[in-house]
Amino acid sequence: MQNLPDLAKLSHVQKDDLIRALFSLQSQVRELVTQMAVLQERINQLEGRLALNSKTPASRHQATD
Repeated sequence: MQNLPDLAKLSHVQKDDLIRALFSLQSQVRELVTQMAVLQERINQLEGRLALNSKTPASRHQATD
């Protein structure tokens, strides 16, 4: 992980560039958090199915031909 630069030594342009980069990253983090929530909900649904399947007798797990 990079260390925070000495902000007092950055030029106005460098600070502007840093702020723009942070805004871009903030947007990406927001999107990833949303995706993570969707995936967590899907995991919860699948775990619920597994729990139901584990309560089903073994004969019902076999495929019918």
